[in-house]
Amino acid sequence: MDKKQLLLHNPAKALASLLEECVRSSYQAIFENQKTGPFYFDRTKEAAHGDFATNACMQLAGLCKKSPQMIAKEMSLQFEKTLEAHGIKESIEKIQVAGPGF
Repeated sequence: MDKKQLLLHNPAKALASLLEECVRSSYQAIFENQKTGPFYFDRTKEAAHGDFATNACMQLAGLCKKSPQMIAKEMSLQFEKTLEAHGIKESIEKIQVAGPGF
């Protein structure tokens, strides 16, 4: 099933897939030569924590010798550009960097 069909049949799953792709694209745009272990991108367990979350910044912190907060800020800016390139930026209410233990 291609992305367009998935969007029609299961919009939530299609959005999650596209957002995960945007996180990975944002990561690659900023950290071209860095390798990291797998990171998750999933729905949050509590609605108060937003809709989706990722641990990508925690995975990258040690490799990049930067704080997770700094990486999150860099990635959120790139993430907005990636969403715009995919034509879905207007569908996202906000991108928020959560503190430790959010």
